[in-house]
Amino acid sequence: MKKASMCLLAMVIACAACKKDEEEPGCRFVSKTSDNYTYEYRFDVSDKLTLIQTTTPRNVADFKYTYQDKQVTIDVTYDVDWLKLRYDITLNDQGYALTAQQTIYNRLPDGSFQESVTENHVFTYDSEGYLTEHQWEEFMYPPGKDKLTKSFQKQLTYLDGNPVEIIIEKKEPGLKDRITTIRNQYSTQANPLKIPFLIESSPSGYMKYTYMEILLGKPARHLIRTSELNELGRVDTLIQHTYKFGENGQLSEVASNRLFNSKISFENNCP
Repeated sequence: MKKASMCLLAMVIACAACKKDEEEPGCRFVSKTSDNYTYEYRFDVSDKLTLIQTTTPRNVADFKYTYQDKQVTIDVTYDVDWLKLRYDITLNDQGYALTAQQTIYNRLPDGSFQESVTENHVFTYDSEGYLTEHQWEEFMYPPGKDKLTKSFQKQLTYLDGNPVEIIIEKKEPGLKDRITTIRNQYSTQANPLKIPFLIESSPSGYMKYTYMEILLGKPARHLIRTSELNELGRVDTLIQHTYKFGENGQLSEVASNRLFNSKISFENNCP
């Protein structure tokens, strides 16, 4: 068993340092859609991800990827001109993220931009390429007050290439430490995707790190069947996941019986 953290994730579809001749064939996303969002993926001729365009009820955003040696930069622009984000990511020899920094740029009345580092991430992997730990900090800058820091740690235990237990610890100033445990069970159906949808560690909520999922190690070997959320020593939620496949056998939909039932539809490109 191996420990790991965070969202479990994704084999680098096409990071700068990936060795594609060593990867097994798999499907990559063209798009994924729910009631609340749409993600559309674009790749260059060398199969590197270059753009994710997101559409939500609140905004449209473009995540543009630039690769240089063992670094990836993601520039995020919105359909407003007063806000933009940037992610600076370093990679290991396998093309997986080692560190990531999020910077937010807010436009001031004089037209210049105020720059604020709002997140720092550190990732660790095992010898097989599975994410074993994810530590990060989030920074807030209240007007007239000292910077506030929230600290997080996610660890993951694997069985047969699947993240069967995820432990998430959150520390926030002035609040009691919070620990959440997620226990997953899997079907025998092989996971056909190179880019997963992070359902393993976000079974009941917003999947915040979609933009980095391609950089966070190997995906689960099988499709997840159930997720059990445990907090403060009690089982809060048991979530079941079911799947649909198209005539060609490609994964086309996952449905989850969360607090509000949800569905994610996929359009895939499979070799």
